[in-house]
Amino acid sequence: MRVACLSNRITFGAGTARPERDSYPAQLQRMLGGETHVVDIFGRSGATLLEQGDKPYVQQDVFAQALAFAPDVVVI
Repeated sequence: MRVACLSNRITFGAGTARPERDSYPAQLQRMLGGETHVVDIFGRSGATLLEQGDKPYVQQDVFAQALAFAPDVVVI
């Protein structure tokens, strides 16, 4: 199962001492296990889900990357 985590900088674990360990996607990966689940991060600082916003997520390169990842589950 492939899980894509989409959001802004919170997805990367901004403000944590060790984002590679403390971000919610990293914690989710540990909880789900690495053998049957792959969790990947598709966050963009300052992005918004509003299509008419200042920095629409759907216009960012990470959106195309998330689609190419072909996730089974998307967490926003």
